[in-house]
Amino acid sequence: MTIEKFESVCEQLGKRFKLADEGEEALENPAGIAVWKVYELPGKLIRLTLKTKAKFEKENVLTAKRIGAQAHIERVYSDTEKVNTLMAEQKKEGSDEWEEVRIEDFQF
Repeated sequence: MTIEKFESVCEQLGKRFKLADEGEEALENPAGIAVWKVYELPGKLIRLTLKTKAKFEKENVLTAKRIGAQAHIERVYSDTEKVNTLMAEQKKEGSDEWEEVRIEDFQF
């Protein structure tokens, strides 16, 4: 999902439901950013999170041929390409836990 499409979906949800909370946070390993918005639906809260991270390119594995040697794995991420991931979670009234909702099963 692109950032523009995420903003479009959030705009449409904002017309139908009250925006309860929003924010963003920095992600580590790989570096990125997560933008989230929480909407109040009847009987539950829905949180949409768009995570933008650097694209994984390859893994470098360094090993030694000695018995008991350890392997060192280095992950290489792109400097220019990004990957966007959308997550939807819900919290029912009276609950403190967010549970993930499959986008295909998402109903209003």
